[in-house]
Amino acid sequence: MSVATKTDAATVRTAAEWVEGFAEGWRAPTDPDSFCDHFDALLSDEMRLIQPQMPERVGKRAFREEFARPLFALLHDIHGTVGSWAATEEGNVVFIELTIQARLAGGRAVTLHTTDRITLRDGLAVERIANLDPLELLGPIALSPRAWPAFIRARFGL
Repeated sequence: MSVATKTDAATVRTAAEWVEGFAEGWRAPTDPDSFCDHFDALLSDEMRLIQPQMPERVGKRAFREEFARPLFALLHDIHGTVGSWAATEEGNVVFIELTIQARLAGGRAVTLHTTDRITLRDGLAVERIANLDPLELLGPIALSPRAWPAFIRARFGL
């Protein structure tokens, strides 16, 4: 389900196109590089990434090296599904409900739910604030000792 409140079709289309690109990038990524290559066209060079339990990251290089690589090292068979989204009247802020499913080392299934607040400028994301419950990931990690090294590297940037 998608909801947009702006009646200006060009603004709605821009938000809708951005969300479609976001959804496409999460559908079935194969590795961190192809994932980042896809998102490169959707993110500004100064993109800020903010999420619970993680340090703030800034820029496309940080997206690749400090977000995507650790994510793919920790989680395997990742795919995400956009459940719904909404844009502000101006079309410069988008809220996206995303469900990510993956497996930890050892095969334990993980499901994460997030509602991301994406700020757009000129059709590119300049900020993403993730609102997710870290316990959805921490619980399965605690029960999967084989995932601990990848989690520690991802969490502490080692």
